[in-house]
Amino acid sequence: MPGDEMGGRGQLDSRMAEIAQATGAVLHAYPRPGRAVRRVILRDFSDDRGTRFEAAQIEDDGTLRIVGHDTGRRVSEFFGAPIASYEWVYVVRPERVGALHAGLAGEEGGDVLAALEAYYQRHEGRLHALLTSPEVAAGFDNWHSSRPGGESVHGLVNAVIVLGAFLIGGWFLIRWPFIGRPRRSRYERAPRIRRRAYPRRFRRNRRRWRRGWRRGW
Repeated sequence: MPGDEMGGRGQLDSRMAEIAQATGAVLHAYPRPGRAVRRVILRDFSDDRGTRFEAAQIEDDGTLRIVGHDTGRRVSEFFGAPIASYEWVYVVRPERVGALHAGLAGEEGGDVLAALEAYYQRHEGRLHALLTSPEVAAGFDNWHSSRPGGESVHGLVNAVIVLGAFLIGGWFLIRWPFIGRPRRSRYERAPRIRRRAYPRRFRRNRRRWRRGWRRGW
């Protein structure tokens, strides 16, 4: 089974490399996370603007990994309407964990997760400067993605807008010759056989209508 898994992973990597070469992209494969020995939740809440999550863990080889994931309208307001998910990860190598603890608590040695949690609360989650400092040199990566169906929803909205503009423009093209013209009396619009029943009234209304036409009503 492990051999089959490695063979399948190798085939996937080679296929992705071919796609990257064909499209001019750069393929970068990140190491898979190790088994977590201890884990703390740094932030986990949700509101009407989305969800926010961040956690840190110590893995069996001594690596410290911090992962985060934000979703919802808060992300869309920052990156744009189609984007609704943002994820990031920091990876501190085992030999750098002591330097990280020194930056967190002022001394090396001790519980780095507890020190990280306390530092996180004091500085309102601002860890990037410390983690990417030369002493710690944590690896950092981030990515974002769109909400399911986000492109199709925006395409539908654009189609509705275009269709509405087309209908309004067509209505104006049809009605434009009649806009501003005086409205004819019902005797003018009546068939000729009905006009004979009201000859005097029809002639009087016809004269009024013609005067109104000349005046530009």
